[in-house]
Amino acid sequence: MTAELKVFFDGNCPLCRSLAAFMKARSPHNWQFHPQHSEEFAELPKLKITIDEHSYYEVDAWQKIIELHPSLSNLSWLARKVNLEQETANTFHNAGHQLRRFCRSCKR
Repeated sequence: MTAELKVFFDGNCPLCRSLAAFMKARSPHNWQFHPQHSEEFAELPKLKITIDEHSYYEVDAWQKIIELHPSLSNLSWLARKVNLEQETANTFHNAGHQLRRFCRSCKR
């Protein structure tokens, strides 16, 4: 069974909402997605997850998602095998930031 995971993302960003919807459709049923709409969240990291009351942000959050998401198990195994877990998470994180550059509603 997959760990219960809560994903908190920028609910004001159309791109983040689309990516969260895409991920939600492919995630285990016990993963929850929570858009954050407050002004305070605009100044915080754009991705936060919690697992059993532990919080992870940005790259660390991506690393946990890659590790725990069933459809990413092969990628997780390979990254672990060649000791590239952090670099793989950095790639996902950086890709998200690059995509956000095209979002008109996001602060640059």
